[in-house]
Amino acid sequence: MKFILGLMVCFTLMACQSTVVDAKNTASVAESVGFSSKRLDKIAPVMQEYIDQGKLAGTLTLVARNGKIAYLHAQGMQDREAGTPMSEDTIFRIYSMSKPVYSN
Repeated sequence: MKFILGLMVCFTLMACQSTVVDAKNTASVAESVGFSSKRLDKIAPVMQEYIDQGKLAGTLTLVARNGKIAYLHAQGMQDREAGTPMSEDTIFRIYSMSKPVYSN
């Protein structure tokens, strides 16, 4: 669970410095920055499994390289009780910055 939380924090931080890519161009952008779009498409089912098991309410997954977004996918809920769906512009509050996450 800590690993998943760490990934979510990392992706959130990366989202702050990247720009949004048109969904039609996602595959071409993924390939142009060195990712396989077919492999990136395997992320959503895994995240959906965590949502279905009740481990997470929702996810916002972002993969970027060299400032270009190769994959961006929102699924699940940002607020279960209110029924608010996760969206690409959902704000995540990080309350503890005693252990910042860095990814290279």
